[in-house]
Amino acid sequence: MKLRLRVTTLTRVKLGLAIMALIFFAAGIRSGLDWQRWVAIGLLAVAVVLRYVERIQQRREEEQP
Repeated sequence: MKLRLRVTTLTRVKLGLAIMALIFFAAGIRSGLDWQRWVAIGLLAVAVVLRYVERIQQRREEEQP
């Protein structure tokens, strides 16, 4: 049995945002710059919001006959 995983463009964007957030947060902690940490929090927040956008899109596709 083969398991096929589908990686959508939206999933790649969310992953990219999360990785960028991790990098900014680590740099902010290391350098002590608050603005870098806030940028990281903002990027992570956008990634979380996009998660719900994807769920809404999937529900709409399932509802269509």
